[in-house]
Amino acid sequence: LVEPNRWSRKMIVSGLKGYGYRFIECEDGREAEKHLLNSKDQISLVISELRLPKLSGYDLVKQIKLNTQIPVIVLSESSQKALILECIKIGVTTFLKKPTRLLALKQKVFDLLGDKKSHSNFWSGDTPQLESNAILELMKSTLYEEKCS
Repeated sequence: LVEPNRWSRKMIVSGLKGYGYRFIECEDGREAEKHLLNSKDQISLVISELRLPKLSGYDLVKQIKLNTQIPVIVLSESSQKALILECIKIGVTTFLKKPTRLLALKQKVFDLLGDKKSHSNFWSGDTPQLESNAILELMKSTLYEEKCS
């Protein structure tokens, strides 16, 4: 997971960890690149913001696709058609506009990783309690940021 915003990382990890997924969290593109090149763990999926410090998400995706077939979900505040098309051209598997609903992200992760157990947990309504807390915390931080702006 490559996301510079700590709260967004927490929300995503909290929302998906209860389904058995493990994460390597990175806040910039260079850190993610190092993990991808040096990780002893098998990386099955990359979820990345496009706007990243040190190495853009766009350049990170190009690096990933040059060396691997790992699926990539891109999260971005931009919905410009040219950007989306460019992302598809370089091999982005899924493009989700921010703010992304956790439910939509979960469904894409389940679709890409094909985890039947996760699907049944997801649709049975047996969602981890942690998810609700993560969403609540994100909502609080968003309201606080809006007040301060």
